[in-house]
Amino acid sequence: CSPLSPSDLPGMVFDCASVSSTTGSVLGNVYLMHGDDGMYAKGMWAETMLQLASSGYSSLACDQRGYSPNASPDDYAAYNYDVLASDILSITNAAGFNASFGGKFHIVAHDQGARIVWHAIAKGPGRDKFLSFS
Repeated sequence: CSPLSPSDLPGMVFDCASVSSTTGSVLGNVYLMHGDDGMYAKGMWAETMLQLASSGYSSLACDQRGYSPNASPDDYAAYNYDVLASDILSITNAAGFNASFGGKFHIVAHDQGARIVWHAIAKGPGRDKFLSFS
């Protein structure tokens, strides 16, 4: 687990896991969002991340706002869909996704994570950054 602190979210530290491509080249980046998975959160993607790496993709999975102990504000307003959707770009930019592949990436989400991604697509923050959504 490695901490990720987006510069545009002062004081927020997300617990993340990342796996780089193991093929010698990188075909793209994939951001994986968990759902309401309690203690499993980002860990639900461990096997998927290894499969992506062996297929040439680098991947990132972070415990979302409210699941990462140091990214869990007390204010309920900090959990509205606009804020949660904007976290996607803050996290992926902090991870360097904006520096490769024209800043575009694939996104895979489960349960609550999928609702957040749909909101991001509908509202527009970063809609042009998503190469695919599953």
